[in-house]
Amino acid sequence: MVEKLVVEEMRIHKDDNQKPEIEEFIKKLKLAEEYEVPGEDSKPKPMAFTLPIYKDIDGTFKWDVNLKPIIRNLETIEVFDYELEEKQIYLGETLFISAEYSKLQVIDEKEVILKHFPNAEVFTAKGVFHCYHTEKATEFMEKIIYFIDD
Repeated sequence: MVEKLVVEEMRIHKDDNQKPEIEEFIKKLKLAEEYEVPGEDSKPKPMAFTLPIYKDIDGTFKWDVNLKPIIRNLETIEVFDYELEEKQIYLGETLFISAEYSKLQVIDEKEVILKHFPNAEVFTAKGVFHCYHTEKATEFMEKIIYFIDD
């Protein structure tokens, strides 16, 4: 039996309004597959999340991710849509993590979350765009450890 559950940056219901954003994201991933990441001399831009890149031996930056399977699965993302039925309730302790600057805004679903996860805590990670576990790894670990030990 699962005693405690942690859900990071994931909404629990389908949001049809996000479909155009997903399609745009897929287009950008396909473009990214065709180009190398700019090197150190490029202008710095604020990142919304940690990019999966590394510096190669020759000094150029490369994508550290296989984009093809990501693109292939994103195009079928609707397969993963799942609507919770009225009576589906998880009574275990649950931690839902929302990122302060994320487009997902999990916190907006707090009422629905508490309906299906009545023992849930909905937490907003301050100063985080999407990946709490990488953007503020130490803080994330402390939050998870505290939640598990509590």
